[in-house]
Amino acid sequence: MRLSLTALAIAAVLGSASIVRAAPAFIVVDMDSGTVLGQRDSGHIWHPASVTKLMTAYLTFKALQSGQIRMTSPVIVSKNALAEPPSKMGFKVGTAVTVDNALKMVLVHSANDIAVALAEAVGGSEARFVAEMNAEARRLGMASTHYDNPNGLPSPGQLTNARDLAVLARAVWTDFPQYRAYFGIPAIKAGRKVLRSENSLLLRYPGT
Repeated sequence: MRLSLTALAIAAVLGSASIVRAAPAFIVVDMDSGTVLGQRDSGHIWHPASVTKLMTAYLTFKALQSGQIRMTSPVIVSKNALAEPPSKMGFKVGTAVTVDNALKMVLVHSANDIAVALAEAVGGSEARFVAEMNAEARRLGMASTHYDNPNGLPSPGQLTNARDLAVLARAVWTDFPQYRAYFGIPAIKAGRKVLRSENSLLLRYPGT
């Protein structure tokens, strides 16, 4: 949803001056028009961390739209995926989940292992998927962005800035409106566990 992708910046600008002072960089963009409503140091280079998963989702949405995969297609947990550190689902090697559930685990719980498994399912291998991430970043005009992995775990070459992330967020919003609901899910169930969204703003900001 539009507010889910932009509400943090909006809240920072409109809700609390202290938040704005604390933020090293920010940008607020109208998702419909692309107009920049406010920014500070939006070209400052930093590590994207789990926001990397937005590009992982974007490429998955592209694969779904093209028919390369389906929501019911299997995503298999490999040894490579399981080796990722938390946050993670921790499923055994060989466990299969659907693309639909994998997206929920990645976007709601920020599961690093499932992000890698999803990358392998879509790209054929993690390395090929990362190459696609970088190619897509160039196509979108994210000139200051480079990816080393699909989940955002620390890596010297994993870099972006607020401006580029705004470009990516707007691309998700405009290119794949049918998948916006994924960004508004407050929690998912995994067995007996309820995994709440890593985006705490969903519980605090009306309309997200």
